[in-house]
Amino acid sequence: MHIRGSIVPNPCPLCSSSLGNLVERIKQLGTLTVSAIIRNIFSTILNFCFALVETLLGALTGALIGQETESGFIRGAVVGAISGAVFSTEVFELSLVLWQSDEFT
Repeated sequence: MHIRGSIVPNPCPLCSSSLGNLVERIKQLGTLTVSAIIRNIFSTILNFCFALVETLLGALTGALIGQETESGFIRGAVVGAISGAVFSTEVFELSLVLWQSDEFT
Protein backbone atom coordinates (compact mmCIF):
# COMPACT_ATOMS: atom_id res chain seq x y z
CA MET A 1 0.00 0.00 0.00
CA HIS A 2 1.50 3.33 -1.04
CA ILE A 3 0.51 6.77 0.28
CA ARG A 4 2.09 9.66 -1.69
CA GLY A 5 5.27 7.82 -2.57
CA SER A 6 5.98 6.29 0.85
CA ILE A 7 5.47 2.70 1.96
CA VAL A 8 3.14 2.15 4.91
CA PRO A 9 3.97 -0.86 7.10
CA ASN A 10 1.48 -3.69 7.21
CA PRO A 11 -0.94 -3.07 10.12
CA CYS A 12 -1.48 -6.82 10.64
CA PRO A 13 1.84 -8.37 11.78
CA LEU A 14 0.54 -11.96 11.62
CA CYS A 15 -0.87 -11.70 8.10
CA SER A 16 0.48 -13.40 4.95
CA SER A 17 4.27 -13.80 5.09
CA SER A 18 4.56 -13.36 8.86
CA LEU A 19 2.03 -16.12 9.39
CA GLY A 20 3.92 -18.32 6.95
CA ASN A 21 7.18 -17.70 8.84
CA LEU A 22 5.49 -18.52 12.15
CA VAL A 23 4.08 -21.77 10.77
CA GLU A 24 7.49 -22.68 9.34
CA ARG A 25 9.19 -22.02 12.69
CA ILE A 26 6.63 -24.18 14.50
CA LYS A 27 7.24 -27.00 11.99
CA GLN A 28 11.01 -26.75 12.51
CA LEU A 29 10.61 -26.77 16.30
CA GLY A 30 8.34 -29.82 16.09
CA THR A 31 10.82 -31.62 13.85
CA LEU A 32 13.71 -30.87 16.21
CA THR A 33 11.69 -32.03 19.20
CA VAL A 34 10.67 -35.30 17.58
CA SER A 35 14.25 -35.88 16.45
CA ALA A 36 15.58 -35.32 19.98
CA ILE A 37 12.99 -37.70 21.45
CA ILE A 38 13.82 -40.43 18.92
CA ARG A 39 17.55 -39.96 19.54
CA ASN A 40 17.05 -40.28 23.31
CA ILE A 41 14.91 -43.40 22.94
CA PHE A 42 17.47 -45.00 20.62
CA SER A 43 20.30 -44.11 23.01
CA THR A 44 18.40 -45.56 25.97
CA ILE A 45 17.69 -48.82 24.14
CA LEU A 46 21.33 -49.20 23.10
CA ASN A 47 22.52 -48.42 26.61
CA PHE A 48 20.13 -51.02 28.03
CA CYS A 49 21.33 -53.67 25.57
CA PHE A 50 25.00 -53.04 26.34
CA ALA A 51 24.34 -53.02 30.09
CA LEU A 52 22.38 -56.28 29.88
CA VAL A 53 25.11 -58.05 27.94
CA GLU A 54 27.86 -56.76 30.22
CA THR A 55 25.83 -57.71 33.30
CA LEU A 56 25.49 -61.29 32.05
CA LEU A 57 29.15 -61.53 31.07
CA GLY A 58 30.22 -59.98 34.37
CA ALA A 59 28.01 -62.37 36.32
CA LEU A 60 29.39 -65.40 34.51
CA THR A 61 32.99 -64.27 34.88
CA GLY A 62 32.47 -63.31 38.53
CA ALA A 63 30.81 -66.65 39.27
CA LEU A 64 33.68 -68.57 37.70
CA ILE A 65 36.27 -66.53 39.58
CA GLY A 66 34.24 -66.79 42.81
CA GLN A 67 34.05 -70.55 42.42
CA GLU A 68 37.84 -70.79 42.33
CA THR A 69 38.44 -68.42 45.25
CA GLU A 70 37.06 -68.30 48.78
CA SER A 71 34.50 -65.59 48.00
CA GLY A 72 31.94 -68.02 46.62
CA PHE A 73 29.89 -68.52 43.50
CA ILE A 74 26.93 -66.22 44.32
CA ARG A 75 29.01 -63.34 45.70
CA GLY A 76 31.31 -63.48 42.67
CA ALA A 77 28.34 -63.44 40.31
CA VAL A 78 26.77 -60.44 42.04
CA VAL A 79 30.01 -58.44 42.14
CA GLY A 80 30.73 -59.33 38.50
CA ALA A 81 27.22 -58.35 37.37
CA ILE A 82 27.36 -54.99 39.11
CA SER A 83 30.83 -54.15 37.87
CA GLY A 84 29.94 -55.27 34.34
CA ALA A 85 26.83 -53.07 34.23
CA VAL A 86 28.68 -50.03 35.60
CA PHE A 87 31.57 -50.53 33.20
CA SER A 88 29.23 -50.91 30.23
CA THR A 89 27.26 -47.78 31.11
CA GLU A 90 30.43 -45.71 31.54
CA VAL A 91 31.89 -46.91 28.23
CA PHE A 92 28.63 -46.21 26.40
CA GLU A 93 28.30 -42.69 27.84
CA LEU A 94 31.92 -41.86 27.03
CA SER A 95 31.53 -43.15 23.48
CA LEU A 96 28.45 -40.92 23.02
CA VAL A 97 30.41 -37.90 24.27
CA LEU A 98 33.26 -38.73 21.89
CA TRP A 99 30.82 -39.26 19.01
CA GLN A 100 29.14 -35.88 19.59
CA SER A 101 32.45 -34.01 19.94
CA ASP A 102 34.57 -32.60 17.13
CA GLU A 103 37.61 -34.75 17.87
CA PHE A 104 37.61 -36.57 14.53
CA THR A 105 36.61 -33.73 12.21
